Amino acid sequence: MAMWLRLVKIKGLAEWMKRLTLCGIAACFIGLCVGLSSCSETRSPASDVTLPQVWAQPAGGVFDRQPLSVTLVSTKAATIYYTLDGTPPSETSATYETPLVLSAPDVTLRFFAQDSEGNLSAQGVERYRRFPNAPRIALNTEQPLILGPKQRETIEWVCQQHCGRFRVAVGEGGADQDILVAEGEVVTGQGMQTLIDASQISMPQTRLWVHVTSNEGVHGAASLPLAIDRHPPLVRAWPAGGTYGKHVNVELMADEDATIHYTADGTEPTRDAAIYMEALRLSTDTTLRFLAVDRFGNVSSHGAEDYRIRKQAPTVSVQQFPGFRLDVRATLHFTWRSSQGGRYLLSANGQPLLRGRVERNKAVQSVIQGWSLKTPHSRLQLSVTNDEGHEGYISWHLDTESWERFTKASSLDTDATTAWHDIAASRIVLPVGPLATGHYETRYTSRGIAGQDRYAYIANTRGGLHIVDLDVPETPRPVGKLSMYGEPKALAKYGGYVYLAADASDIQIFDVSRPRAPRPVGQMRLAGRASAIAIAGQRAYVGTHEDGLYIYELSQPRHPGLLAHVPLAMPVMDLAATGTHVYVAGFSHGVAVIDITDAAAPTHLTTLSPDPLGRAVLGVAVHEQRLYVAADNLTVYDIRNAAEPSQLARLGLRSAYGLAAHGGYVYVAGQYQGLQIVDVTVPKPRLVSEVETANRAVRVMIRDHVAFVADVLGGLHLIDVSQPDRPTRICHLPKLGQIVDVWVDDGYAYLANRKGRRGRLLVVDVQPPAEAQVVGAYRNGSLTDVVLDGSLVYTLDAFGGLQVVDVSQPQYPTLLGTQLISGIAQGLALYSSYALAAAGAGDLHVIDVSQPHQPATVAHLDLDGESVDVALWQTYAYVAAGTAGIAVVDVSQPAEPHLIGYIQPHEDKPDTKVVRLAVGDGYLYASNTESQLLVFSLASPQQPQLQQRLTNPHGTLWALALHGHLLYTTTILKHLIVYDVSNPAQTQSLVEVRGGARDLAIVSRHLLMATESYRGRGGGLRVLDIHTLYAPDVESLGLAALRVPQASVQSLKVDAATHALASVTLRPQAWPGAYGRITYEVSNNGGDTWGQVLPGIPYHFSTSGSDLRWRAVLRGTPPLADPALYALQLTYELATAAPVK
Repeated sequence: MAMWLRLVKIKGLAEWMKRLTLCGIAACFIGLCVGLSSCSETRSPASDVTLPQVWAQPAGGVFDRQPLSVTLVSTKAATIYYTLDGTPPSETSATYETPLVLSAPDVTLRFFAQDSEGNLSAQGVERYRRFPNAPRIALNTEQPLILGPKQRETIEWVCQQHCGRFRVAVGEGGADQDILVAEGEVVTGQGMQTLIDASQISMPQTRLWVHVTSNEGVHGAASLPLAIDRHPPLVRAWPAGGTYGKHVNVELMADEDATIHYTADGTEPTRDAAIYMEALRLSTDTTLRFLAVDRFGNVSSHGAEDYRIRKQAPTVSVQQFPGFRLDVRATLHFTWRSSQGGRYLLSANGQPLLRGRVERNKAVQSVIQGWSLKTPHSRLQLSVTNDEGHEGYISWHLDTESWERFTKASSLDTDATTAWHDIAASRIVLPVGPLATGHYETRYTSRGIAGQDRYAYIANTRGGLHIVDLDVPETPRPVGKLSMYGEPKALAKYGGYVYLAADASDIQIFDVSRPRAPRPVGQMRLAGRASAIAIAGQRAYVGTHEDGLYIYELSQPRHPGLLAHVPLAMPVMDLAATGTHVYVAGFSHGVAVIDITDAAAPTHLTTLSPDPLGRAVLGVAVHEQRLYVAADNLTVYDIRNAAEPSQLARLGLRSAYGLAAHGGYVYVAGQYQGLQIVDVTVPKPRLVSEVETANRAVRVMIRDHVAFVADVLGGLHLIDVSQPDRPTRICHLPKLGQIVDVWVDDGYAYLANRKGRRGRLLVVDVQPPAEAQVVGAYRNGSLTDVVLDGSLVYTLDAFGGLQVVDVSQPQYPTLLGTQLISGIAQGLALYSSYALAAAGAGDLHVIDVSQPHQPATVAHLDLDGESVDVALWQTYAYVAAGTAGIAVVDVSQPAEPHLIGYIQPHEDKPDTKVVRLAVGDGYLYASNTESQLLVFSLASPQQPQLQQRLTNPHGTLWALALHGHLLYTTTILKHLIVYDVSNPAQTQSLVEVRGGARDLAIVSRHLLMATESYRGRGGGLRVLDIHTLYAPDVESLGLAALRVPQASVQSLKVDAATHALASVTLRPQAWPGAYGRITYEVSNNGGDTWGQVLPGIPYHFSTSGSDLRWRAVLRGTPPLADPALYALQLTYELATAAPVK
């Protein structure tokens, strides 16, 4: 639908201005925006986003000595600001009210317009020179001239005095470079006509000049803005194609005044095709094709829509035409009906937006959020499928457009783009405060951070502990990682330990000497992702997805020693081991046979292909010189000569996966076939029985004539197989999450379990089997905090408790010990040789960590509220207890902590929670959910006194970090707020900087921020240099000194062009500052290459591309005014024009 805008009625210009106001059409030149294509970067969102257009009448030129009257004209009601001395105008400049009378001999007039919604025009510049006895030239129009690419226009003009020789040209006014149109002699009062042929003009925007030189040699000139419009119209159908239960009326619409041609027989339309005059009634299957030709001869691209009429289909109708354009920040409401009831689906470009059920002929109101449309050009489809399965649908096109460019949503927000977007003032300025220098991204949110020397230690929720080298802060480099958060794949038990293979966290070692309280005690490190494990004797064999087989020695079960690594070009799905050989199930690559007679020097003997069709090998088992292979069948090999196994038999079994051999039978976990029992005592194996497991059986283990079947979705099945031909289900434990492997030993079943992508170890008491029940579990939630003490790092897991990690070698962090604690652990602090953990619904746990391998809880204090953070001062612990306020605890005797009482700083608002704490120099700082920072004096530590309460406008402060006289605080996503606490009783906000975090730490000159994952971007580490400021000493920083000297901003793709771009002209509304400056660059290939551009000067691209982007670098010099960028307009020329028929 056309974007019709209210315009000032100016003869001959109204249609032209309609075209100018559409993003992607206007082009700028001196004093005016016209021509080929442009896109405007404007102020913050407003109900009216139409840019005012302003120009001068007459335009610049050379005139005689008579005072000259100049009128400034705007296309809409707006305030026009101007200067006459050549300096850039601003909102403090003179405002235009009446025609300007110019009497000086040389005047440079600069001007721009601003409407009531804050929309800014491009800045115009005109130069007026006056000489005695200069020829006086009058054009028949003072309005800008616009032509089509093949149009001709006759310009009438007259020389009124001091005439002589004339020259008409097109260009910027330079005689040598301009295109000559006509020349000759002109006499006083003689009317002249000059033909302008647009096909001879290549520039999309320029000027028409009429020069006259009198017989006395005095020069005069008049000019007229000229633009060549090569932009084709846009034409669309309403509704677009669809399936209807009866006839449909179709309207064709163009976005400007244009003639629309169409065909209804499927043939391509031309200018000779039928002209659209009124809605088309379609009652049979029709392919409608159409094009539009505007008044300048530009031809649109061809459109085509298919309409199908099906009597059984529901007819979907929208009550009122919803339009073809939607602001990306707006909401579209529309009402629709269906002639039949059924299920409906609203989708955009095939992606579902809304779905539900609709009743026959009942009005339905639907809503589309502009931001939910992921592309600028969407095709919406609203379909209804009736109960008989017949579908009817209506569709239409919808473009999203955003006139707000100076926001994070329309520009890159990275550490490389550091300029501050001042939304309230709609400008880009230098940031105030620390400058971001580096970034390290992780997959998940970082909740806690600590730093020491050159390393940062990040508690990354489900990503584990990340150790990052900050030797080069601009490029933080990961050096080590310890994760207990991988997706479980398999497990095995050896002695009192369970070894759990997880794809992203190596092999996790659990102490199960107390089966009801399993706890992690170590890890086996791998280069690849662990996928399978088998144990034979004192050796563990670990398979990976992409790095082959690892062999470990288990004489020290908590600290396995690596014996050998066997590279294999196959993903390991399962393993079977004997004393001399390992058999590797390698998916589509077959079965690898590895000789481990010398475990330190294993040998790859051969690879078997058990299935001629190359189907995936998923399971292997060995029993009495026989190898059993699951590959959509069961294949049996004689392995007495392991180097050359011989195939004995094959039995077709659909979906065979896991195997166990016992006695003369093989037990097959057949995925969707359940448990299948095969007799292998006969030459030709035969299936003797099956037991359904309802979902997907993947692994099986036999103990004491009981089959333990791990079903991915169906839980654990216990089946009596004492009579293999008549198996009987004993017990079923459903709803355990996804069970991917099982190991049974000493009356307990150990389950590798995952819920979502989080892993856990479950322990099931299976004595007696009929009464099996879960008795123990270790589940990891997410890391929530981290504290560093020398070469030890203490991490806190929301559900897994305290973990002690040795980081003396940062590349190889080693888990030393763990201690489970009840409740959701969230805050951690160290006091002497004790760790204090805030957890659960009001708990403080005191853990003795004097022996890092065996941390032990020595005290537990039950508090009111919800414990979320803890801070220490002298012998007192302060616990952020949610709505209970702040608990004060005496920990002078850690094994016997004593609750002194609570500080309730907001009794008038009982729902307000205290969430974060920091302590320093005798003061306690607390944040709450009322967006407040509370400052307490600890002169009497057992009775803190509230000194000050400060409110910030940005939300709850989730991180507090003290450094000298500065307190750094952040909201989760948006703001870093720095407070001056040199006088804590008079704490004041010093500066606010873009960027939030979950936690903060300071190492040397750098502020480390643990960042949140948000809208598809991972969390991780952000590094800010707190010394990249104007003050050399960070301790003496004041507000004036907190200005960053340089910052940059870069746009996302400017969605305007569909063809390759030849050139671009950039015109900013900016203030460079007294001694500052702003430099600009543009790219037409998405930022792969950049070219520096001067404002107002066309930049010609040397590369090919249509992905237009810009960036600006602001530089300032304090304490003088810093630069600011208010608005930006881009004008581009296409390398090729749209085809014209």
